[in-house]
Amino acid sequence: MTWAWSQQLRPTTKLVLMSLSDIANDSGQCFPSIRHLAQKCSLSPRHTRREIQKLEDLDLMSIQKRIRKDGSHSSNLYLLHLAKSGGDNLSPPQDRTICQQVVTAVSGGHDSHVTPLTTKEPLINPTATEHLHWPEQLSDSERESIQKLVVGFSDEIVQQLLDELAGQIKSIKNPIAYFFTILNRYKNGKFIPSNSLRVKADRKTRRRNQRALDNASKLHLKRLREYGIKVNIESE
Repeated sequence: MTWAWSQQLRPTTKLVLMSLSDIANDSGQCFPSIRHLAQKCSLSPRHTRREIQKLEDLDLMSIQKRIRKDGSHSSNLYLLHLAKSGGDNLSPPQDRTICQQVVTAVSGGHDSHVTPLTTKEPLINPTATEHLHWPEQLSDSERESIQKLVVGFSDEIVQQLLDELAGQIKSIKNPIAYFFTILNRYKNGKFIPSNSLRVKADRKTRRRNQRALDNASKLHLKRLREYGIKVNIESE
């Protein structure tokens, strides 16, 4: 809320931003339906959508569409760009759960026919993507947040996006917001890799060099044994 208060915006736009901040978790994520947000701000759903779009255009937040298992649309995921404006602490809640707005659709699936409910959604098992190559600079909480965002995506796509993040991570303040942005670009067919190819090539080079070093070390030990030189087990 402190971050939202500090933004220089038109009154209605600021009201919507503050309403989102009021229900967002410590990572800046929230899931309200348009109808719920409109009621909270005393605006029409159409006006609320326009203000949300303004906030995204101003790069104060990112929007990700969410799809239910039956293919119908659920409420959007909103990610506030807290760190871009020197915002608050982005660590996750202490109970390691993320609060979200869950909407239960009645007939039609429109915003006027949804009822906002509040529940707790547990974090994804952190071992689910353990085999992927993650940027070393990411904290555990940042890694857990990304794991939630990539549910349903193939390992190949997730690795490409992680490599894109790795190539840019030293020059950005909020890795989650950046990853959220490139994920949305991919979903909209607008993602153009600029760092991932280099990061992937560097990883392959390091792996190849390590294999060559291991092979050279084994060959060296083999030759030492052939000459009858005792080799300390620890050196092997």
